Amino acid sequence: MRAFELLLGLSLDLALGDPGGDLHPVRLAGMSMERLEGLWRRLLPGEDLLAGLLFAASALALLVGPVVVLQLGLEGPASSLISGMLLFFCLGARTLHDEVEGVLKLLEGDDLEGARKALSFLVSRETGGMSRERVCAALVETLSENSVDAFFAPLLYGAVGGGALAWLHRVVNTADAMVGYRTPRYLLFGRASARLDDLLNFVPARLFALAFWALEASRAGVPLRAILEEGRKSESPNAGIPMAAFALRLGVRLGGPAVYFGALKEKPVINPEGREPGPEDVREALALYRRTWAWASALAISALLLL
Repeated sequence: MRAFELLLGLSLDLALGDPGGDLHPVRLAGMSMERLEGLWRRLLPGEDLLAGLLFAASALALLVGPVVVLQLGLEGPASSLISGMLLFFCLGARTLHDEVEGVLKLLEGDDLEGARKALSFLVSRETGGMSRERVCAALVETLSENSVDAFFAPLLYGAVGGGALAWLHRVVNTADAMVGYRTPRYLLFGRASARLDDLLNFVPARLFALAFWALEASRAGVPLRAILEEGRKSESPNAGIPMAAFALRLGVRLGGPAVYFGALKEKPVINPEGREPGPEDVREALALYRRTWAWASALAISALLLL
């Protein structure tokens, strides 16, 4: 039945993408966490580290606990249907692809200003004044990094523990996206959420690198060791690995200086010997993403059918 759950979730994601709207479970979770943040900040003013820890714990208890109880309490087709629908809501593979391609089409149509504006909805860095090449680099970076968050990790957790485990990952990932910033407001408050996200993505990021290398990068002569070495340059224990995989396979360099919340940040350069990426590299990155999505999905379902 787990294979059916994966097939249902993946098929709905491929066909529909993110349906959006305020009633989407991830959106509702985000709204709930906004309230929890305000609650713990009011209860523990000046105690950001403790407040952030309790924020993360209460988010898991309130948003994940009932889902786990529901899945454990159901049996048969009802359980599989709920699990498959949960996985659908956790996946964002189609939406990630379409949003990156939407910005790319603006670039290909020579609408750099429109591409900058559209990109600003996908990344936290400031996009005003970005060159064509920096927009392309940001697109490859967000596509590669979010390949784990939006697709590979939910797929892996869904295969191992069904929709409830995938939902756990999605809630933690959403919390990190909301409060896991290294800014004065969130440096301490978001630490627990960021560390939980690092923990849950540690294995998926490395398995993604292995799968991507076996399916794509190895055929281009890219050593797996090079992907892992370049990936370690990132201050994040996980984000740099998929970025390095794409950068080395495409022969482009990623990272470098970027402006976040009005401050210039010098990020490590991944694959410094590579060229500046252009629209054709983003187009190729999308093709790599689609092929990896197809192979990983097929392998996961096949493995479950054989077990």
